[in-house]
Amino acid sequence: MLFSMTGYGKSQKEGNDVLITVQVRTLNSKQCDQNIKLPQRYREKEQEIRQLACNILKRGKIDVLINAETIEGNGNFTIDHQKALHYHSELKNLSEKMSMKSNDDLLGLVLKMPDVVIPSSDELNEEEWFVLKDCTLTAVNECMDFRKKEGAALEKTLINHATIIEQKLSHIPEYEKERIEYQRNKIVKELEKLPQNQDYNPARFEEEMVYYLEKADITEEKVRLAQHIQYFNQTIKEANSDGTGKKLSFIAQEMGREINTLGNKAAHFEIQKLVVEMKDELEKIKEQVLNIL
Repeated sequence: MLFSMTGYGKSQKEGNDVLITVQVRTLNSKQCDQNIKLPQRYREKEQEIRQLACNILKRGKIDVLINAETIEGNGNFTIDHQKALHYHSELKNLSEKMSMKSNDDLLGLVLKMPDVVIPSSDELNEEEWFVLKDCTLTAVNECMDFRKKEGAALEKTLINHATIIEQKLSHIPEYEKERIEYQRNKIVKELEKLPQNQDYNPARFEEEMVYYLEKADITEEKVRLAQHIQYFNQTIKEANSDGTGKKLSFIAQEMGREINTLGNKAAHFEIQKLVVEMKDELEKIKEQVLNIL
């Protein structure tokens, strides 16, 4: 099962008179590149949250947004007036620029902004940390479920592209007889240009012909490309949750080498046309595997 690196997860949980909301978004990246935004009172747990997210999500550009709101009816909090006034001023300016007539809802929005409503105790107790950790874990796992669904769609797409390359490859033998005949005629024409009284070493000539024919032969390239396609599909079917994207990228590079060599040796319009079509499908594969975990 493939996993995409694009994902989203959200969770909300109550505890210690606080409603905690955690949102996790991920995009493709070679490393575990995290950006975490959380209330000031949770800063002491930032490293643990980072570790939790990275252990499950493995890699990607990971954005974690954590918000904590005091539950309505609980008076055990204070308001940061300076932050509240700043947010109110910015939101008011924005609403005026957008020609919004009413500013009645601005206070509600201000109170939901980060670090405006602060619980009276600045220390994070064990109960709230347990809820925060559980909420983060739920959001991260939901993000992985999203990645799994995206990965299933990517799997079908990749196998389809690989199948098309395989089909194009299977058509090459149809033109090989013409290709060999063309190469033979080309050699004969070159020989006819030689003066009739030109002396040459028959053994040396035969050696050069064998070398030329071996260099022009595309059997090995066809066999290796077919093997790479088979290995590509096998890797997809046996995929785990980490490292498959990099492996598929390496296999795609090997496929590209064989396709390029086929193109260089083709010496036949229809074969070159098939090579171009295979390259087109391979580029689509390379683009897609960048988003695989």
